[in-house]
Amino acid sequence: AYMVKEFEMKKSADQYARAATAKTGTLNMGKLHTYKYNDDLFKKVTTLPGATNHGMIIVVDWSGSMQNQLLGVFHQAACMRRIDQGKKRGVYQALIFEAIHLY
Repeated sequence: AYMVKEFEMKKSADQYARAATAKTGTLNMGKLHTYKYNDDLFKKVTTLPGATNHGMIIVVDWSGSMQNQLLGVFHQAACMRRIDQGKKRGVYQALIFEAIHLY
């Protein structure tokens, strides 16, 4: 466990060293009052190489009209999850819904 922790620490330090910070072009209202003695009034964004800023959400219709297609839907969702785990992102969520009729 210690070697894994060391590896993760070194990996995150290397990623932090390659991070790039850029100005967004939007004024930082929290620093606006310091305009007389501070030239840096713009918001900044830090970009990490190889990092993801997106995810995947699958919404599955669980209603009765989908009963013949559910096996294929689950197979496809499982394949997508394996692809996502293979890329070590782990940003995945599946939601299931059905229509409830109150008569």
